[in-house]
Amino acid sequence: MKYIQKGNEPSSLEKYRKSLSPGTQKAYDNFPNKDVLREILLEEQGYICCYCMKRISNELVEVKGKYQYKTRIEHWAPREIYNGQNGKPDLRLNYRNLMAACDGNQGQPKHLYCCDKSKGSQEIKINPTQSICEDQFYFSPTGEITSEEKNIKQELNDILRLNIQIHRNNRKAALNKALQQLQPFSPSSQLAPRIQKVIDQLSRRDEMGQHEPYFAYAIYFLRKRLETLRENS
Repeated sequence: MKYIQKGNEPSSLEKYRKSLSPGTQKAYDNFPNKDVLREILLEEQGYICCYCMKRISNELVEVKGKYQYKTRIEHWAPREIYNGQNGKPDLRLNYRNLMAACDGNQGQPKHLYCCDKSKGSQEIKINPTQSICEDQFYFSPTGEITSEEKNIKQELNDILRLNIQIHRNNRKAALNKALQQLQPFSPSSQLAPRIQKVIDQLSRRDEMGQHEPYFAYAIYFLRKRLETLRENS
């Protein structure tokens, strides 16, 4: 997970929202420009899932005889709850409430669900669009994302299910890929600048506007290694 800095909402979304009467049923379902919205969210996030950080794209795939997008439009505040009824604000078309998520392993056994697919209409506290989110969790050497705060840890493990084995393996693979770029540099005088260079490279998007999948995990441990080198120099 990584902080997502939200940009300006698409004009088509703003225009559609303003055209609706308060409390309109199926306001989000009937929005005609979901393809455009999905692509804007993908670009905003560097084509990685807002929760697990795997690569996502705006393409259709066949699952059990049906075509579906590999990317889901996630409502952080569930649209089933925040729909303008029962005293709740209507956030169904609020751009700051929308993110791009992976398909959550849809089509796989339920115990492999994750991210939006696992979260469903459950409410969570940790929010990738808030800058404080990165202070609410940390990564472990075993590939886990966890937290000192009990409620956040439960969300990561049991609601978003970000520590299923495939994500743990992919995080470690991302770090190993980054570490391979350090192998020729053993003296600390050469290693520290090289680590910083790799961190800088991972922090940027490529020419396609894409982040490396799971890049935040690799950056987390590269920074720790760099801190240790500097403390011992």
